[in-house]
Amino acid sequence: MLEDLGAAPSGAIVVLQACAHNPTGIDPTLEQWEQIRQIGFASGNLDSDAQSVRMFVADGGECLIAQSFAKNMGLYGERIGALTIVCTSKDVARKVHSQVLLVVIFACRDDPCPVKLNLIAGAYRTEEGKPLVLEVVRRAEQQLANDLSCDKGYLPIDGLADFNKLSAKLILGDDSHAMEDNRVVTIQCLSGTGSLRVGAEFLAKHHEQRVVFLPNPTWGNHPFIFTLAGLSVQYFRYYDPQTRGIDFQGMLEDLGAAPSGAIVVLQACAHNPTGIDPTLEQWEQIRQIVRSKGLLPFFDNAYQGFASGNLDSDAQSVRMFVADGGECLIAQSFAKNMGLYGERIGALTIVCTSKDVARKVHSQVLLVVRPMYLSPPIHGASIVTAILKNSDMYKDWTIELKGMADRIISMRQQLYEAIQARGTPGDWSHIIKQIGMFSFTGLNEKQVRWLAKEYHIYMTYDG
Repeated sequence: MLEDLGAAPSGAIVVLQACAHNPTGIDPTLEQWEQIRQIGFASGNLDSDAQSVRMFVADGGECLIAQSFAKNMGLYGERIGALTIVCTSKDVARKVHSQVLLVVIFACRDDPCPVKLNLIAGAYRTEEGKPLVLEVVRRAEQQLANDLSCDKGYLPIDGLADFNKLSAKLILGDDSHAMEDNRVVTIQCLSGTGSLRVGAEFLAKHHEQRVVFLPNPTWGNHPFIFTLAGLSVQYFRYYDPQTRGIDFQGMLEDLGAAPSGAIVVLQACAHNPTGIDPTLEQWEQIRQIVRSKGLLPFFDNAYQGFASGNLDSDAQSVRMFVADGGECLIAQSFAKNMGLYGERIGALTIVCTSKDVARKVHSQVLLVVRPMYLSPPIHGASIVTAILKNSDMYKDWTIELKGMADRIISMRQQLYEAIQARGTPGDWSHIIKQIGMFSFTGLNEKQVRWLAKEYHIYMTYDG
């Protein structure tokens, strides 16, 4: 060990297990740890015995520590841990941290004004600005807490089986021929973001085309997700700043010019960040171009039920593609429509051309997940499953969901009427034409900065 570490190139990363070595069960003594420390340092998995880690931290050098509470708290299925990065200075630590946070979020957080308003995050809030916990979710959690047969064990790599089946049924419909034909692969993932990332990694390994087309504009995380997976990101026209509506002709032209086999990311409903969705007639034209060009659609379905208040209506675009028998991927999230933001619960569904292809796809997706996070968390999946399995709870959920969607529509109308009442110059009808939680207001960066400075209202600089 000492010889190999001594021969490693300068700056190389060395992974060290802090204690209870997996799989041998053999740990160095403290004296041996000191000899290892003198050679070089890297990351460890902190468990009950932290002496080896603290020895490296005490010398003032850098190190990374991957921490897990699966074993020492028995929280296997909760998937809870932490990454700690020890830096050489406070300034370095600040730079490491700031790279993963938006400047605008920092500004809002540090603003001392008691009536500041953060419009950056795509999250539903009450009149008091607090996250809403649905009553049906509280009931489901109480039901789980009272069930002594529930434990915190690891889920399988692909997650909770009932959750996967019910999630696929929710987006594909009760009468889905693809599900009847066993052409559908669904795995539980870490909300919509994790579903997109697993899908992107799978495509990077197994799809012949390595280019993905995103709408311009799109959710800010989309380019990072697909780029980090090793795919080349390009864009198709989507938003027309002149009309503050969809640039449909430009969209069709760009998709028509995309290379055969290219991946196309489409948002199923309540487009983030514009709030503009194609009509059903436009979706049919999009479908025809996608299929005629041999493109692979990858749907981001983060807001089912949030656009119209109806789960089936908001799934029509996806079902249109599935019904033609072609392939597609669907990233699903229950963050918005069940208010489970912090549970990180979602699903990746891959619709295949045959049962045999689906079987092969399933085995390959598991190989993507295993080194990424091993298995998904159990709690959120159990909540969603409890609600979707019980007809009374499901009905109550749809009522609460429609209540949230109707409130968003009402707030758009109120904002529009208030702007009109003040005689504000320009046409603001796009506010009520757009749908869901997002809106491109038409404000420019200078105006956005002025709103933050004068009225403590924070939004992204593109308006």
